[in-house]
Amino acid sequence: MSKAPNPGQLTTLSSTTIITGDLTAENDIRIAGKLKGTLHTTGHLIVENSGSIEGEITAANATIAGRIIGNIETQERLILESKAIFEGNIRTRLLVIEDGASFNGNCATDSSKRSDAKI
Repeated sequence: MSKAPNPGQLTTLSSTTIITGDLTAENDIRIAGKLKGTLHTTGHLIVENSGSIEGEITAANATIAGRIIGNIETQERLILESKAIFEGNIRTRLLVIEDGASFNGNCATDSSKRSDAKI
């Protein structure tokens, strides 16, 4: 069972930061720089316009405005904002793709687990 995120805590990678390796956090993460490796957070992942990730991602929720090359799995919601570029596979409960976003890959959603799902 995953732990709840640490409320009020935010890990930030600035636009001048480049990390090669794996990143794990039990709080929200904001990426404005570059990450090449796996990322796992029990919180909310935010990838800004200047941010990019090349690797596997797991998060509770994610909002993407930058570039992702790799697969992502979110437990709740994934939002691809209008400037997002996503190349890879998506697994989530709820997917929002804004006008202008680029998505190249496959997507699997599982709305049956959502409390507002209707039959």
